[in-house]
Amino acid sequence: MPDPSIVSGYVENERERAMEELSKFLVANGFDGRPWSLRVTEGVPTQVIARAVSEEQPDLLLMGTHSRTGLLRAFIGSVTEETLRSVDVDVLAVPPLSHEVQISESASSSL
Repeated sequence: MPDPSIVSGYVENERERAMEELSKFLVANGFDGRPWSLRVTEGVPTQVIARAVSEEQPDLLLMGTHSRTGLLRAFIGSVTEETLRSVDVDVLAVPPLSHEVQISESASSSL
C-alpha cells in the first residue's frame, strides 16, 4: 500500500498543474476579460460534473471528448454521454483537434 502522504502530494501537484494549464489556455484564447469559473475536483466524473452544474447553474456546459467508438467505448463508457443524461443544461461536446484534422484529411483525399 503506498504511503498516503505520497498519494496526497501527487494529487495536489496534479490539481495545481491542471489549474495552471487550464488558466493559461483560457487566457491564451481570449477569455481573460470575460467572466468564467474554473474548478478541479476529484471524484466520479459524472457525479462531480452534475454537482458542479447544480451549484453553478451555468447557461452552457462545455465538455471535451475523446471520440472513442466501438468496443473501446463500450468497455469504458462515455462520461459525456452519461453527463448529457444527468444534467439539465445545454452541453457542447467538443472532439479533440486531432480527430477534426483526421476527418478533414480523409474527406479531402476522397475528393
